[in-house]
Amino acid sequence: MNLLRSFTLSLFLFFSDHCLLITDDCCKANPWQSLKEGDQLASELLKQVDTKKQETGPHPFFARCAPESNLSESELNTQASSLAAKDPVSQMIINSSASRPRIKLDAATDPLFQTAQKVSDTPLTTIGGSETKLTEITQAGQEETLTCEEAGEEAEYTCKSYLLVTLKEDRGPPQQGSLEIPSHTLYDGWRGQNGIIPRNSFDASAQSALKHYISSRIGVPSEQVEVSPPVYSRQVVEYPAKGWTHWYSIYVLPYSYRPLIKVPQFAWDNRCGALEAKADAGGCSYVSKVCTQGPETRLIGGVSVYAPCWEETYTYSCSHPSRNDCGPLRARGCVQMASICKQKVGNACVVYQQTYQCKGEQKTTYSIKGGQTPFCLDGNCRDQSWDSNDELGSALAQLNLLKELQGQFKNPSIFKGDDNYCSKQVLSFKDCCGSLGGWGTDLGLAGCSSQEKLLSQRRKKGLCHFVGTYCAKKVLGQCVTKKSSYCCFGSKLLKVFHEQGRPQIGLGWGEAEFPLCRGFTIEEIQRIDFSKLDLREVFEDLMKTYSPDKLKGTATHLKDRLETIQRGMMPNSKIPSQQRKEG
Repeated sequence: MNLLRSFTLSLFLFFSDHCLLITDDCCKANPWQSLKEGDQLASELLKQVDTKKQETGPHPFFARCAPESNLSESELNTQASSLAAKDPVSQMIINSSASRPRIKLDAATDPLFQTAQKVSDTPLTTIGGSETKLTEITQAGQEETLTCEEAGEEAEYTCKSYLLVTLKEDRGPPQQGSLEIPSHTLYDGWRGQNGIIPRNSFDASAQSALKHYISSRIGVPSEQVEVSPPVYSRQVVEYPAKGWTHWYSIYVLPYSYRPLIKVPQFAWDNRCGALEAKADAGGCSYVSKVCTQGPETRLIGGVSVYAPCWEETYTYSCSHPSRNDCGPLRARGCVQMASICKQKVGNACVVYQQTYQCKGEQKTTYSIKGGQTPFCLDGNCRDQSWDSNDELGSALAQLNLLKELQGQFKNPSIFKGDDNYCSKQVLSFKDCCGSLGGWGTDLGLAGCSSQEKLLSQRRKKGLCHFVGTYCAKKVLGQCVTKKSSYCCFGSKLLKVFHEQGRPQIGLGWGEAEFPLCRGFTIEEIQRIDFSKLDLREVFEDLMKTYSPDKLKGTATHLKDRLETIQRGMMPNSKIPSQQRKEG
């Protein structure tokens, strides 16, 4: 758009300046009025750009694969010659070239070259006369104070898990016992009496009778009693009266029973669901699990219950969302002037507001005065300044993307990432995913695998995109091991490119258990609008490697190239060209 505006203004300025050579009426034209009219015309044309783009539509020759792609080189040449003979545009170009007069210019004697050489050697006096002077104007860069937001320390949060005890009635361990019973009580028919069971009988009826007898003696319900056959023990002789002898046998009746007891049932009431969900989303990491009540015995429903721990306290370390937009200011070389805590959790500041002072670059302009120079020769007829912005960072990021693309098109997948996993043990509260909070968090990775330690390092460098968390192992329906998955890339720029480019083409990251870390196809790269990429996250890193000294040789190189071209146009030049020298 700026190019269109400049071109339109140039046309007006050209005709306004050169009309002096045509008519006196034109000489009376006001160059400032011409400038204003050109500016107005440029604005009107710019308003029509979007409408014209919609009317024109996509490029008519754009297709996923051109039909000529399967032709060999000789077939392409043959078809091109055949079509050129019929195409009117091609014929017009050929005829125009054939009918164009051949003019040979002598760079040493031709007035055009001589005048151009004078302009090159002494531009001011040649164009405006001997009274023309060049004045240098230096303007200090404009200072501005800007604020940004940056994540601070990770805050620690605690939650509780309580042991709940309920009592359930159940049969206790077997209790053994026995009763001595005289034969006349045990068996029928002794002295005409009815006993408990018939002699030599131990059927179901006899067992039931014995259970009821034992139940009445020990106070245990008969359905809880198990009996065994009576066992003869000894003979007893009694003399109840003079002349009388009373004798009988003693039997032992073995039995067992399982009394009803109250059995404690244990379950944990975990109040950490919100923090655990945040940990599953990658926002928190495990710090510690500590027993804060116990071991001790408590009276529950009249029953003494012992537990090694009655209360557990879990500690999580969590980051807080912030804009994290200070990187571009540091990349511009701004100086930090102040820092205040914007959000605090306990004693930890989790979000900072940073204040930076940014000084614009010193600008040098030139003003041509005196003589009879054409209007606006120095370009000072309009404001040529610009606002400070991130265009340099954007340009560096885009150039680095193009550099990364070199040699990639021969691969079926461009900017491919790789999947990485880390684990968290729920019961022992061991976290091998770690935190991004600082160097101290690396101590928690001591018992983790080398792959998990490498993932932690890559995450801290900003190379990985979090995909999700899933349960990797269950025991009795409870998740005991969780795993988090990440897609990691070779540079932060490629990671940001994926994060910005995938939403444009509707490409997701897959599932937590099966992350989709593939690269882009060529067709997908073509669908990404690079102008909509927000690459500010990498500006600071790119500016660290950027050096303006790399551009110092550009002007010298261009000057050498121009001299080479000029020498090549001189007739009978005895000076070899620069290319030959270098060769």
